Amino acid sequence: MSVTIILFENLFKPRQLYLQPQNSVLSSLRLAS
Repeated sequence: MSVTIILFENLFKPRQLYLQPQNSVLSSLRLAS
């Protein structure tokens, strides 16, 4: 169980860190256009 949770967090956290800057870039592009 704990190993699965660790693997899930390792997969999920980088995506979350990646998606947040991407969203801000997309929103700034929308504001610019």
